[in-house]
Amino acid sequence: MKTKILILTFVAFTFTAKVFAAETPQMKVIPMVDAKLLISFNQYTPVVNTISIYSESGEMMYIKKMKKGTASYQRVYDLSKVENGNYEVTLKYGKNMLKKTIKVNDGKVTVSQEKADLPPVFTEADNGLNLTYLNFEKSDISISVYDNKRQLIKTAKLGSEFSICKKLNLAALEKGEYNILLASAEKEYWFSVYR
Repeated sequence: MKTKILILTFVAFTFTAKVFAAETPQMKVIPMVDAKLLISFNQYTPVVNTISIYSESGEMMYIKKMKKGTASYQRVYDLSKVENGNYEVTLKYGKNMLKKTIKVNDGKVTVSQEKADLPPVFTEADNGLNLTYLNFEKSDISISVYDNKRQLIKTAKLGSEFSICKKLNLAALEKGEYNILLASAEKEYWFSVYR
């Protein structure tokens, strides 16, 4: 009996460790002398990642897509030839992103605070959907339900709290496909559901 409990405990611990192993990578963006910038990341589980640098106007300055899963990365970038202004360093891993804004001013690079961009999580529940979303920008969030012809059925405001957890009751809808839109002023996320 003790052996079974020990095995179950080990299996539960291993499962928990694997769940938490798919953690957010640790991204570092460190300014150096002569307008150089060190970009690195580390993560427990190797994942295909993409690192990119965009100008304030949205122009892609650089992109590096890893060909296979990578647990760590480190490279020094020379920004001495870019114009003064704000740039965004983005690390995309799966459907998620980490972003840091950098400022280049007369050969000096400064780094602002890191932002995460995590998509909402929709899980089907009895007669509806459970929604979880981390609203990092704390912007006003709304949700809309459309039928399969993209005709609006219902819309609601969810507020601007950091953590949004809601249950959407879809029991009154007829059988069929519906599209759910979670939106702020800057972002849109779509999810399809079949009733």
